[in-house]
Amino acid sequence: MKKGFATLALVGVVAAVAVFALTQNPNVSSGMNLKQTDTAFTKYMSKNGKSYATKEEYILHRNLYKAAVAEINAHNTVEG
Repeated sequence: MKKGFATLALVGVVAAVAVFALTQNPNVSSGMNLKQTDTAFTKYMSKNGKSYATKEEYILHRNLYKAAVAEINAHNTVEG
């Protein structure tokens, strides 16, 4: 029963974060707009059981995720 409540709480946190993320300014960054990046980040959070206690912590980790995606995309577009 406790596992069910923990799962429900996690889903609630992820949903709240997704709503917050998707209501932000849809700026374009690294060929992927903010909305797409936030959707991918939210999926990453859900898949890996991540949650963040504050808006600032969420933004920090979202920006780290965006930077990693941009680095991977840049690496993948370099012709060898």
